[in-house]
Amino acid sequence: MKRTFKQFGIAIAFILIGMTAKAQSDIMYFMYNTPQSAFINPAFGVKTGTYLSLPVISGVGINFNMSGFSYNSLIVPQENSDAVKVSPQSLFDKLTTTNDLNLNMDANIFGMGFQLGKGHLTVDLSLGVSGRAGLNQSLIGFMFFGSKANLSKEDFVYDDKLLDASIYLSPSVSFSREIGEKLAVGARVGLLLGLLDVTTQKSEITIKNDAGIEKIQSNIDILMSSSMGRIVSNDFALVDPKWEKDGFGSILANCFKNPGGVIDVGASYKLNDKMEISASVNDVGFIYWTANPTSIKSVVDNYTYVYEGIGNDFDHLEGDRDAYFDALKDTLKHIFDLKAEETDGYGSMIPMKLNAGFTWNFMGPHSLFAHYKGVKGNGYYDNYLSVYYNLAWKFLSLTVGNTFSRHNYLHPSASLNINGGGFNVYVGGSFSPDKFTMSLGDMSASSVFVGINFAIGKK
Repeated sequence: MKRTFKQFGIAIAFILIGMTAKAQSDIMYFMYNTPQSAFINPAFGVKTGTYLSLPVISGVGINFNMSGFSYNSLIVPQENSDAVKVSPQSLFDKLTTTNDLNLNMDANIFGMGFQLGKGHLTVDLSLGVSGRAGLNQSLIGFMFFGSKANLSKEDFVYDDKLLDASIYLSPSVSFSREIGEKLAVGARVGLLLGLLDVTTQKSEITIKNDAGIEKIQSNIDILMSSSMGRIVSNDFALVDPKWEKDGFGSILANCFKNPGGVIDVGASYKLNDKMEISASVNDVGFIYWTANPTSIKSVVDNYTYVYEGIGNDFDHLEGDRDAYFDALKDTLKHIFDLKAEETDGYGSMIPMKLNAGFTWNFMGPHSLFAHYKGVKGNGYYDNYLSVYYNLAWKFLSLTVGNTFSRHNYLHPSASLNINGGGFNVYVGGSFSPDKFTMSLGDMSASSVFVGINFAIGKK
């Protein structure tokens, strides 16, 4: 059973880590000759010509974003040694009151665009993934240290959304056209076929200090739907969750049991020969989940658990890490007292994105770009402001800049866009260090994207 629980946890982790691209590859917003820029603002379709995008080669990206902490916040060097140790205290000290982990993706599986009358028509198939986990400093401290956490307040209430994630396929059609010499508009309409969803309905967690004794009270309700199968367990504290996989035929049928729809709209306007403004609203969509709907909830509402910590000095564990994590897992099972049971179908919104851009071609091939993005999800709103410098020639465009967010003010990025010989090639990436270093372990956010489109014609 322990192995089953670990496998399920690892599967969820890889689902989250595999999420990427559209959300943080904001530098692509201004890569007008790249068809994928029209996924962020459909009005930009008028700037692309006839093209063909194929699976794998036409768009691959990876992104994650943690709010101010990194791998090296938990894994730290041992003194006078090349070895490392796991230090929950280091992580606890690094966290702010509320923290989150964001991972997102929008991969272009197939795409085709061409001129149609006075406009531009695009047909595409994409895979969308979005995920967010809330991390509360008091909850992390309580989980590792219990009453030894030295929490500074009497009561700590954690009402962040524990976890929200969704994976879906989206076949869509978009159309853009110019109206006069200055205005361009565009819209995309797509179907949604849900593959996996985790939606937190309720995550009320209160930590109380009663005469030096730490107590946690929880009331949790998480909805889940998967085309692959379901979690089965009447009581997680007694029996490890078991993953019950559906047969191949049922999996295919389940892909059509989670229907939905999505729409994007956008526009751009030329203020003069040198300046342009643009805006778009993306992923206004809804999915109704009926494939293996499951409710993971508290066995008893407002369940209270007295907890003194794991009991091991984790800073100095060497060969006992597996045993420690087994103990941590068993403790979490008792703290949250959860069960899984069948439930009715339910609906959920996918995270909506808002974009606004400004372009200033101030001298010859030199331009400045400014971009604002907001993301509205289940119980949260994130926003980002980016500034870029662009150097563009006929067949090559280079862009560098930085993104400012509440997570980190230092988030540099760069991209290269090459057009010629019947190909459109683009590559780029970004990173955000927890501290000013190039060590991968200090990265609190990073992304990389690369792709090739067949440019059959150019507008």
